[in-house]
Amino acid sequence: MNLEFFNKKQKNNVFLCLDIGTEAVKAIVFKKERLRGKKNEKMIVLGNSKEYFKKYGVFDNTKFQKDILKEAILKTIKSVATEADTKKKFALFNPYLEDSKLNTKYKSLNETILLNLPASSFKARVVSRLFKREDASKKISKIEAKAINQQITKDARTKVSKEFAQQFGILPQDIKIVSLKFLEKRIDGYPVPQLQDYKGKVLEFRILITFLPRNYLRSITEIIKELSIEAGSIFKSGTRRTKETFNRDFDQFISEKVKIIYSYKNLPILNKVKDSTVFLDIGGEITQIFLVKKGNLYKISEFKIGGRAFSQSLSDSFGIEEDRARELKERYSKKLLNPESAERVREILESQKNAWLRSFKLEMRKINMGKIFPTDIFIFGGASQLPEIQKSLEKTRNIAKEIKFILPKDFTNIEDKNKNLKTPQIVPCLLASYSI
Repeated sequence: MNLEFFNKKQKNNVFLCLDIGTEAVKAIVFKKERLRGKKNEKMIVLGNSKEYFKKYGVFDNTKFQKDILKEAILKTIKSVATEADTKKKFALFNPYLEDSKLNTKYKSLNETILLNLPASSFKARVVSRLFKREDASKKISKIEAKAINQQITKDARTKVSKEFAQQFGILPQDIKIVSLKFLEKRIDGYPVPQLQDYKGKVLEFRILITFLPRNYLRSITEIIKELSIEAGSIFKSGTRRTKETFNRDFDQFISEKVKIIYSYKNLPILNKVKDSTVFLDIGGEITQIFLVKKGNLYKISEFKIGGRAFSQSLSDSFGIEEDRARELKERYSKKLLNPESAERVREILESQKNAWLRSFKLEMRKINMGKIFPTDIFIFGGASQLPEIQKSLEKTRNIAKEIKFILPKDFTNIEDKNKNLKTPQIVPCLLASYSI
């Protein structure tokens, strides 16, 4: 994967990352600066913000509450625009800024916007496929290689569409395949860069596929339009797109940008990691698992327990609104409660802690074909700071050599201008810098 920054012809050096989760929208404004006398560049965080949704469950696979999402995105963008206080402004902000002076100050800029979508709707899987040739002694021609690749691609698309159509409760044709990338090709057990000019009988493929329901894509596209993000303001070229080509361009926009979460291997923290590694993105409603073996993405999975389940337990036990329960959970995570209150919260969260651990172990056995192996576990995401999550992972010492947070300080090429990036919740946005 090519993870270089914008090419030299790119004039603009400020961009926005929007991370739409299952509980909240997070945003960061970056500024790119080239280090003097060096080829490397650093990313300066000018501002960041977060806005929780007024209601939960807005990412139901069959219903997308656009107004709630639009409101959260709008508030997040306004907040981060004010904090960033740069001399330039994203075209996205202009129609909604009530402060006319601020609006004038920030008008006329076409910038790139990076978008992360919620794991409840936008998914990724690594699919393995097998192909057997009739004549193993014959070299694979260009025509045969193309035909095999097309067949494997078709099979992978069909497999994903059928499997996840059932999960989403929709028809296979209503699954939108966003991107498809060959991660590995092997012939008779040996890795090859391409099929052409090689001999062999058994061909093995591992393919990364990203996809989402078409109705979700339509909804998010409509929101983008309604927020007046001109197509020309979200593409590197900066050229203006016609209304007729917007949907096609938006598909390409997602294909190029939304995969930034998988830029894990560029983290400086991983330079010394040699064994199999697990990355856990513990979000509001879903915990995502990324299994990496020998530096290569091997499996992707998730299970439906995240921070909201813990908040809900507190809400039910104390009879309080869920937003207040979330605040209580956050205070507990930061050790701001008195000993008696902390003990009571700990007792309430015990059952959810056990449920989370059971789901994690079960999913690990599934994606690793039933084997338990020594590994390093790196965790990030909003719910990763819960003591119960940490205690659960400590019980996996039989499969984990090291358990470590990925924190903003682990990004050596990022400078936090306002010195307020301290938690692993913002890590998915920071990973965006490696995709530019």
